[in-house]
Amino acid sequence: MVRIEDVARHAGVSIATVSRVINGNYRVSTAKYNKVLKAIEELGYKSTKLQSENRQKQILIISSLINEDMIRCFEDSASKFNLSTLYKYIPESEVDIDMLPSKSDFDGIIILDALVTAETYEKLKKLCPVVLCRVQYDYPDTVSVSVDDELVAYDITSYFIKKGKRNIALVCDMDRSISSGTTNLIRLADRKRILNGYYLAHIDNGLPIRSDLIIYADDFVESNLVESRFRELLADPEICPDAVFSASIAFALDLMEIAKSCGKQMPRDIEFATCGGMFSHLELPGITYAGQPLDRLADVSVQTLNSMMKGELPADRQHHIYIEHTFLPGR
Repeated sequence: MVRIEDVARHAGVSIATVSRVINGNYRVSTAKYNKVLKAIEELGYKSTKLQSENRQKQILIISSLINEDMIRCFEDSASKFNLSTLYKYIPESEVDIDMLPSKSDFDGIIILDALVTAETYEKLKKLCPVVLCRVQYDYPDTVSVSVDDELVAYDITSYFIKKGKRNIALVCDMDRSISSGTTNLIRLADRKRILNGYYLAHIDNGLPIRSDLIIYADDFVESNLVESRFRELLADPEICPDAVFSASIAFALDLMEIAKSCGKQMPRDIEFATCGGMFSHLELPGITYAGQPLDRLADVSVQTLNSMMKGELPADRQHHIYIEHTFLPGR
C-alpha cells in the first residue's frame, strides 16, 4: 500500500508539501505542485481527500453589486470550468471575514467592487485563492483583473485633443482611504493611473498639463466644493472647459446639469466623457463612454481563479491583469 511518505520521497519534497497539495492548499510552488501530482499518478496513491476532489468546486463572489446581469455573467463563466457559484452581498461596507459562509462551502473567492482592508485580505488569502475584480490594492501578492485606468484616461483625453479640445477638465477620485482599527486601505487604481493617462495624453500631443482643470471628486461628496469649482471654471473665459472627463458616471451627469444651468449647450460648448461602469456600451446622450465589459471581467476573473486553485498560477506574486475597455463616442 502506497503511503504519503512514499509520495514525498518519489517527488523529492517534504511530507508537509504533499499534504498541502492533497488538501487543496494553493500556497505551493507550481513546480512542487506538479511533482506531487506526477508522483501520485505514477505510484497510484489514493486518499479519501483526493477522491473527494472530484466534486464540483464552488467559488464565492463577494460584491457590492448583485443583479441579474452580474449573476448571469459569472454563472456562464463558472460553467466553462465546471465551477458552481455562491454570492455574498456587501452593501457600502468593508468585507468582514466573520460574515462569510463556512470555508467548507467554497474553494476560491472573487471580490467585485467591495472594500477590503489589508488585514482582512491576508486572512482571506490563508483560506483560499483570492482574485480582485475591477479594483487594485497596494497589498503584497494581490491578483487583480480590471481595465487599465491609465489607458482609459489616455484614450479619452487623446480623443478630445484630436477633436480640437484644449481646456479638458478632469474629475477623478482622491486616493480613497478607510480605517479599520490601525489598518488603512489605499486604493491606487483610481487617482494615480487616471492622472497618469491624462498627463501622458497632453505630453504626447505637445500640450501643457493643465493642473488648474483637475477637480477631485471626493470634495464633491464632502462639501460640494467640486460644484463650486466647476462653476468658477465655467465663468472664466480663459480656462472655461470645452471638454470634461469624469471618472464617475454620476459626477458626469451632475456636472452636465450644472453646465446646462449656466447656459452651456452640449456638445456644442462642452463635451463630456465618463468611464467606470460594468457595461460594454452605455448610451447616454452627449456623453463619450469607456466601459468595463462585465462578461469579459467575469471570464478572466474566473479563469484566473481557477488557475490559482489548480496551482498553475503562483500565489506569492503580484499579478495585475488588464482587459480591453470598450469605447463609445458621444452622440
